[in-house]
Order: sequence, then C-alpha cells, then structure tokens
Amino acid sequence: MSKFLDHSWISFQGKLTPDKRDFYGAAAQEEEQCFVIADGSTSSPYGAETAQAITRKVLACFNKDAKGFGQDGALVCLKELQNDLKMKYTSGVASYAIVILSADKVKVIWAGDCCLGNLNDDLSISWLTPVHTLANATTPLTHEEIAENADRHILTRSFKCRRYVEPDYREFSLAEFNAIILATDGFWADLSFKDQSLALKGEKNFNGLVHDDTSVLLIN
Repeated sequence: MSKFLDHSWISFQGKLTPDKRDFYGAAAQEEEQCFVIADGSTSSPYGAETAQAITRKVLACFNKDAKGFGQDGALVCLKELQNDLKMKYTSGVASYAIVILSADKVKVIWAGDCCLGNLNDDLSISWLTPVHTLANATTPLTHEEIAENADRHILTRSFKCRRYVEPDYREFSLAEFNAIILATDGFWADLSFKDQSLALKGEKNFNGLVHDDTSVLLIN
C-alpha cells in the first residue's frame, strides 16, 4: 500500500465551547497507513489539549514503528501518553478512533463516541463500531436510536488522563468498504441524514449552526 489514500477532513465549530475540540491526523508508511480522529470532552477544561495530544502521539508512534504499528503498538503508545499527561492534564478526557489500513485489512482501535462507518452509494452510512455510552451500555441500539437518547452523553469508556482505560478493537476486510468514514458524535448523532450528505458533498457550512463540534473524516 504505497499510495497514500485520498482523505478529506470536514469539520465545523460548535457552540458549546469557545475552542474547537475535534482533531485529526494521517500518516503513511510503505505497508500501512494510519488515520486518527479525537474529540475532546466539552465538560473537561483540558478536552482540546487531550484530543490534540492523542492525535500527535499516535502519529508519532506510528511513524517510529517500522515493523508495523498494529493493536499492540497502539496500546503501548496510548499507555505512554496517559502516563505523560496524568499530571499535566489530570481532568482531560477525549474520545478517539484510530484506523490502521493495510493492503487488505482495516484495523480500528477506539474509545468513546467516535466511530467507524462504511459510506454507501446513496451517501447513507452503515456504522460498524458501537460507541461507548450509557445509552447502549446494557442493550444494543442502532446509532439512530442512541442519538435520541440523552444518556449517550455519558461515556462508559474514553481516554482519561487520570487513569488508563483499555480501548476496543476490531478488524474488517478492506474489500467491505466503498469508502471509510470516521466521525465524531457531532456528526453521527446531531446531523440528520440530509445534513450529513450535505456536509460530505461540501454543499453546506455548519460552522456556528451546530451545538457540538461536528467532524467527519472521509477516506477513499
């Protein structure tokens, strides 16, 4: 996989915080590519700093690991970051999703309410990873059902600077995807299907119109 896949970061500033708290990054090696999104908690004074630190650290670890990053490398990297930040940003919290692409696999490591999806031909999205929220903690729900549940704002798993939290992990076949979507909750929960389509096509600017920061990474 020597060709860096085309990707677009579409991100809008929300009204909840004066600073923007959604971040992304991408890097490529000869055999793998790495994409990261992170969404800093709006209730944490260090949400933005934590989300940005996740993005920078994961890409730095990926670029340094010539043998293939993978799940083990990501876990070591995240543990190192948590240890580095526990005194600096003690109350920092963020959701994140890391995707590692090889010639035939899509590996995803995530915690919180960022998620992975497959973009369908009609621009609808099939969401493939469950989010870690109280809304679906005991009963499996669709993303559409979770979006209507106020308990989705309570995370059951996330990156916490105070203590290490193990992320989730899954693998998919790259052949399953038309295009890969990584999204923050502002995108999958707050935007309607119509508005998601408008955002993906670049036909509407939602800056200042959305409650929460709203971001999506499209990987072709």
